Amino acid sequence: MSPSRVLWLENAQRSNDPWSGWICAVLAGVVLLASPLLAFGKTPEEGCQNAFALQGSKYFKSAYKAISKCEESKTKGSLLPSVNCRPADGAVTDATTDAALTKAADKVNSGLSSKCSGADIGSLSLGAPCDAAASIGALVSCIIDDAHGELAAELIETVFNEPNAAIPLSNKDAQKCQKTLSKEAAKYASALMGQRRSCVKQLLKGKVDTCPDAKTDAKLEKARAKLVAKLLSKCGDALLSDPNEAVAFGFPCDAYPVTAFERDGNTNNNLLALNTRMARCIFAAAAASGQMSVDTSYPLPYAAPFSYGVAAGDATDAAFIAWTRTDGPADVTLEVATDPDFSNIVHSEPLVPDGAADNVVKTDVSGLSAAT
Repeated sequence: MSPSRVLWLENAQRSNDPWSGWICAVLAGVVLLASPLLAFGKTPEEGCQNAFALQGSKYFKSAYKAISKCEESKTKGSLLPSVNCRPADGAVTDATTDAALTKAADKVNSGLSSKCSGADIGSLSLGAPCDAAASIGALVSCIIDDAHGELAAELIETVFNEPNAAIPLSNKDAQKCQKTLSKEAAKYASALMGQRRSCVKQLLKGKVDTCPDAKTDAKLEKARAKLVAKLLSKCGDALLSDPNEAVAFGFPCDAYPVTAFERDGNTNNNLLALNTRMARCIFAAAAASGQMSVDTSYPLPYAAPFSYGVAAGDATDAAFIAWTRTDGPADVTLEVATDPDFSNIVHSEPLVPDGAADNVVKTDVSGLSAAT
């Protein structure tokens, strides 16, 4: 494989979403050229990898739905607080939930068995934690126990922080709030998985140049706006601040009142309403679940230029930190230029991916001029 070329241009742009502590190096454009993923087509390996992405997203959706229904029943009081809905906490003691999870797992097994029987599974370009899977059984187990099933469990923990929650919630509005949180978070995560999977398929066919492309970004932004609007409409500030009926959240939203902050300019008061802070965190958690699923099924970087795959932080006028994932252990080259055509390269250095960290490269770039 020839060395990858990471291109940096000027004017780092800070995002406006809940991840605003990160700086995306879009500059005039960022391009990573690397050895391609399998071109989408008719080979057994291509069909198997596509099936893995599809079955993974389906299992996430089914498992989350089954567990959340069980948790909602506890919130309403129709199931006892002692009932265990979550496989991560041991044997599921609600028969309906257990049956739904078993059915979902069987579908993963049959779906992958039919699409991967003739594939060299060890050659698939999968990301962690499924990158070492070498059999159909290993793929199935990874989806259920390590990847998509685990992502569903983590999002459940964020929305239904059972140890600190008041179960059942006697306030009907609080019940509606938590049900809406659960439903909309899962919908956004699933939408992200589906949109990114479709985008990757188009990328590998050569029909788009970047992934996510502008069309995918627009659809995901529409889904984000819908999620936020639904949460704000069902979860008011008064409800969230009620110590007797407050909906409790787990990591990373357990401290949402103090982790989203916009100062009013004159005092240290937070301009953000309580439910806006909550909505930002729930969106971020759902987006993380969806993105980690995508990174397992189709690990970045993709075989084409992309706009948001390399990140920069702690930027100053003359220095920044750059990091990204590569598609393998081969060395890559970082080049910094002041123009889109890279006719004026002001910095170049070889980088060695860290195999223990999913082939991430990271470096401090300094000594630049203030105009770079």
